[in-house]
Amino acid sequence: MPISSNGSADPRAKASLWVLAFGNFLIGTGVLMPAAMLTDLSTSFNIDVGTTGHLLLVTGLVIGIGAPVLAALTSKLDRRLLLACVLLLNAAGHLASVFSQSFSELVATRTLIAIAAALFSPQAAAAVTLIVQPHKRDSAVAFVFVGWSAAMVVGVPVSGMIAQGLGWQTAFMIIAGLSLIGTLVLLAVLPRKLHTETITITAWRSALQNPIILALLLVTFFSLSGQFAIFTYLSPLLGALFSVRAIDIAVAFSVAGATGVIGNLLASRLASHYSTQKLIVLALSLMAAGAIFLSLSGGVFALGLFSIAIWGLGSFSSTSLQQSRLASTAPHLASATISLNTSTAYLGQAAGAAAAGLAFDTTNPAAVIWVALVPLAAAIAVSTAIGFTLKQQD
Repeated sequence: MPISSNGSADPRAKASLWVLAFGNFLIGTGVLMPAAMLTDLSTSFNIDVGTTGHLLLVTGLVIGIGAPVLAALTSKLDRRLLLACVLLLNAAGHLASVFSQSFSELVATRTLIAIAAALFSPQAAAAVTLIVQPHKRDSAVAFVFVGWSAAMVVGVPVSGMIAQGLGWQTAFMIIAGLSLIGTLVLLAVLPRKLHTETITITAWRSALQNPIILALLLVTFFSLSGQFAIFTYLSPLLGALFSVRAIDIAVAFSVAGATGVIGNLLASRLASHYSTQKLIVLALSLMAAGAIFLSLSGGVFALGLFSIAIWGLGSFSSTSLQQSRLASTAPHLASATISLNTSTAYLGQAAGAAAAGLAFDTTNPAAVIWVALVPLAAAIAVSTAIGFTLKQQD
């Protein structure tokens, strides 16, 4: 265990956190970057944009279904070796994607990438608990997940620009190469024999029999459905609403990612003054308000960016607040509930991508915004009902 004699984390532990954060950056970028290149991919394979969006649908389904199953199947493996193999799989998936000759082949290679994503982020968080002291675990896990934030702010928009200038294959090739480097560094830095406790069947059963937990998972499903209905098709949606260039789309994704990080930081500060219930409703309301403003922006791109900023403020924060509320609702079931929440989040992503794709191809592209508003409104309603129920119980 890389803890120094005076109780502080040694340099190797700090390096491990940086490597895991970098791994999350690669995983997050790989999962999300097709959203920034939907138009390029649809042109390359001569298919419509709605069908191209199925790349995120497939990813969401594989991760949503596979995350808890893969966690159970790999529970006895050393986290160091497992995470290294996962990054290697991520490299293989992206490299195979480069040589895809048809859209169906690309979907198949994206399945490999989804399996890697289903394993890496939750198992990286589990590894962190074995590397740092107990009182530093929350902040360490949060630091590792900064990689996902960086993926939104930097990885996704830069990937979109690379796709525009050098082709989408180049963006995939870069992630493949960086994943290979990440694999080697991870093996060199992470300590050996990182074994975690397994989640018992009893814990799964208890979590799934708790009505409050099930309702919270429903909030996650609806909120991610609304979020990814817009995020998946943000690039072609901006093209339909405004006269935009590749750089404008990259800026829009960066604004969404940056405000998402800001919203998350604000939520963490406000959590000590306001209830998590109120903050979640506020975050969901910001996403809904941003979507409405976007539909009313009247072709003015500056107003569109403002709308995306409002939407972004609620996006990351609602997800992290949900994790916190689940953990505090049943602390003894936290491992099971957070795993279930991850699975539910990606199933929500898949549902949102599917519904928005259908709307994008069959109606006015702006209808995607209203498709997103329905599940967001449902998430607000269910979350409010949960708060009322808990208040009555008190």
